Amino acid sequence: MSIEHYERAIVRFCEVQGVDDPHRLMQGGLLMLDGYPLRIEFIHAIDRCRITIDLGPPPASVELACCRLLLQFNHQADGLRHPVMSLQPQTGHIRLGLHLDASELVDAEVLVEVIEGHLGGIVDTWEDALSELLERPSAAGDGAAQSAMSAQR
Repeated sequence: MSIEHYERAIVRFCEVQGVDDPHRLMQGGLLMLDGYPLRIEFIHAIDRCRITIDLGPPPASVELACCRLLLQFNHQADGLRHPVMSLQPQTGHIRLGLHLDASELVDAEVLVEVIEGHLGGIVDTWEDALSELLERPSAAGDGAAQSAMSAQR
């Protein structure tokens, strides 16, 4: 994928989504998905588009169980796009990300589907699992994360 291909896809995506300034988005500007900041960027070194969502810090009361939940998610995640959840070293926030191959950025609908459908579904699943984790009286225990992500399978 060339940078030009990426820029065309972003411009078309912004037109479809009603985003006024595609250049701001291409320069690191953020969109919001379910209240979380989302960034779309072109990574020259690997010639791919990366989409990341900052899901905020793990709740302190269940931090260990939350980290286990992240690892379980990564183990269970599959599909062509291989989404990954991680802890961002600079902020300690949970980050959901995936890379798109050049062949996938053929039109705006691909980005819409990936962001709203694929990533939006993952965010919903994460929120449900995290809520379940927080509601458990033994949430800090070692096994708490195991059942919380069972819906992901």
